[in-house]
Amino acid sequence: MSSVEDKIKLIFKDLKVQNPREIDPLYGFRNILLKNYDPPVYIVRLIFIDILKLKDYGKIDKVWWHTYFRFQGYDFKIRDYKFGSWTLEVNCEEKYIIRKEIKTGIFFETIDEDSDLYKVSLLILSKLKKAAKKLIPYFKKEYLDDSKIETYYIYNTYRKLESIYLFFKSKLELALQNYNSLLAKKDIENFRKKLKIEHKEGTPIRDVIKDIGDPLFELLNEFNFSQKLIENHKNEIDDSKLKGFIMHDRYAVLIEEAEKEISNFSFALITIFFSILEFILEIFYLFQTRTIGLKDFKSKPWESKFKYIFPIQNDKGIKKLYDAFREIKSKYRNPLSHGLLNEINYLVPVPLYGLKPISYEYLTDKIHYRNIPIKKEDAIQLKNNFDDFLNYIKKITPYNYYNLFLKFGFPVPIKEDKIKDLKSEMTSIEEFLEYLMDRSEFENAIINREIF
Repeated sequence: MSSVEDKIKLIFKDLKVQNPREIDPLYGFRNILLKNYDPPVYIVRLIFIDILKLKDYGKIDKVWWHTYFRFQGYDFKIRDYKFGSWTLEVNCEEKYIIRKEIKTGIFFETIDEDSDLYKVSLLILSKLKKAAKKLIPYFKKEYLDDSKIETYYIYNTYRKLESIYLFFKSKLELALQNYNSLLAKKDIENFRKKLKIEHKEGTPIRDVIKDIGDPLFELLNEFNFSQKLIENHKNEIDDSKLKGFIMHDRYAVLIEEAEKEISNFSFALITIFFSILEFILEIFYLFQTRTIGLKDFKSKPWESKFKYIFPIQNDKGIKKLYDAFREIKSKYRNPLSHGLLNEINYLVPVPLYGLKPISYEYLTDKIHYRNIPIKKEDAIQLKNNFDDFLNYIKKITPYNYYNLFLKFGFPVPIKEDKIKDLKSEMTSIEEFLEYLMDRSEFENAIINREIF
């Protein structure tokens, strides 16, 4: 690491070691860069303590290490803090301080961001980020080694991925609801026209149905109507050539827009689901009896991983989902993820009719030439398939244990001995949940520096 150390020492060549006993006690230290996470705190400590050889003055309340240095005429203290952050403090005169009243009679002191002192602190931060980048090759060379992979843990992104999935799922469900609402409104409006009942322009459909006294009023109440799509296209309908359209045609425009919205959110849901699936397959592999190494498993296509993890030969339900995922991936995920670029895109000149696809079959059974790539019925089916799979791993043993572990967000060990220890806690869902809650409470106490 000597060459890396030399480069980092060169970056901080103007930094001087400072003994806290020699610092003027008249002013006292104040926070200047508070709660920083970039670079990470362990990198900051490595730079100052291990490479620049500054003295670690040890632990104080909520702090595990701190040290002092002098830079461009100012005395600084740098320290870690709870939640994996670090803070830079400076010993400075009152002239640099700005007091802000945050509540009546309560003031908050901060360093003037227009001062030269603050600019010096930003320079330190800039140097830290520059030095941190020098350490990247060192870390890769020192730690990223297949022979050491058993000592690694996998960062658990499940909750992050699940949050994105639930977001787009809710968007798709709302789009489906809007679509059904528009269909119902159109039917009610057409029914009113059919009965030739006259109402003033702008009369709410609800009032129209009340006047009719028809059972369709009950239908109206079954839908949670939203004005979202209508409002989004109000100007388009009122101010364009569509202005003269009858109500039926106006609804046709809105219904087509609703179908496009369903298709768009379906694609987003497909993308994030297959991302979750890839993550789940790799993590569940770690909990299985391993007949191949992790590197070999990672190199396999998702279909092979799926069959390695789940008993598709003996479980008709999971086999049905596997077949559905293969179709979704082939029909939607792959084409849309790669720009719809393959031979289906080729157009050939046809006499009298201009440029046409190579095969007319593509006009009907491929998404490339559809106005609505993913139809409503397909959107409902794929959403149900995704939900069925996620419910499967929540309910079926042993996957329900693995799924519960992922939901707590703990890093996942690769080493089989560590996995064995984890699986020894999986005696029942209730007992495993209690173990995870106790562990979470303990680790939160460490992060919050309640335990040293």
